[in-house]
Amino acid sequence: MAALLNRGILVQVPSPRDNGEALLQHVGDRIYSVPVDGDDSGEPVPPGWLVQYEVDVAALCRDLRRQFELAGRPVSLVHRFLALVGSSGTGHRRDTTYFARQAAGSRLPELAIIAKADAGAGRVTLLVPVAIDPSGSELRHLQAIDVRVVCLTELARHAEAMAFESLPPWTSDDSSDARLRIDVAGGLAQLDGKEIALTAKEHAVLIVLANEAIDGAAYVSKDILAGAISPELDVGDNAIFTIIKRLRRKLLAAGAPGTPSVTIETKKKVGYRLRLEPGAIHLT
Repeated sequence: MAALLNRGILVQVPSPRDNGEALLQHVGDRIYSVPVDGDDSGEPVPPGWLVQYEVDVAALCRDLRRQFELAGRPVSLVHRFLALVGSSGTGHRRDTTYFARQAAGSRLPELAIIAKADAGAGRVTLLVPVAIDPSGSELRHLQAIDVRVVCLTELARHAEAMAFESLPPWTSDDSSDARLRIDVAGGLAQLDGKEIALTAKEHAVLIVLANEAIDGAAYVSKDILAGAISPELDVGDNAIFTIIKRLRRKLLAAGAPGTPSVTIETKKKVGYRLRLEPGAIHLT
C-alpha cells in the first residue's frame, strides 16, 4: 500500500463513508457505527481507525503505461468507465490498451465496442481490476472484434498477462447465410450484399443492436445506446430516436426483394432491438 500511496495511485479520502454493513453517523465531533439491521444503537468509532482510499485512475493508467512501455496517444478518459492507457506496434499490428474500471455484467460488450471504435485498426486490450466471467456469446463477440481482456489482479499475481486465450470458436465463421455483415473497425455494413451508407453514430448503434441480437435479441436500453453514440456527451432521447428512424429506413431500402424485412423494434420504457435471426448476422 505504501508504494501505491507514494506513486499517487491511492489517494486518501478526508472523511469516511458508509459501507454496506454499517452506517457511519457523525454526532458533533464523534463518529458512530450503526448496523444497518437496526439491532444495535451503535458504537463510537475512534477517528484514527477509519481510513478510506480512492484510486486515482489517471495516475494508475500513467503507471501502467510506464510498466508496459506503451506509447501513442497520451492517457485520457474515453468513457466514464474507460481510459486509454497507450499502444504498441503500428498499423494492423497495433495493440491499444485501455483500463476498464467497471466492466462486469452487460457493460463489458459496451466498453469493448467503445474501445474498438476509439482504437480503430489492430487489437484492443482491456485491462480490468478483477477477474470477470463473460458468457460464451460475449467471448465470441470479443474474439470477432479482436479484443482481449487481461485481469490486473492475475497479472500482478503471476507476473504475466492472463487473457482469455482459449476462446470458444466463432460460430459464424461460415457466414454464407449471413444477411447483415458489419465491419466493426472499418465502419462498414452490408445487408443482402448491398452496402449501407451509415454515419459513425448509426454504425455504433447498429453494432450494439446486432451484438444483442446475436445474444438472443434482448432489448437495448437508451442509456447503452447513448454511451455507444457518444461516451463523453449527454445524448438525448430525440437524438437516439432520430438515429433509429434513419437506420430503419436504410435497412428497409437495402433489403433484397422477397426477403423478410429487417427492422428495429421499439418497446416503450425498455429500449430497442434488431429483428433478425442470430445466424443471419456476422460481425468482423
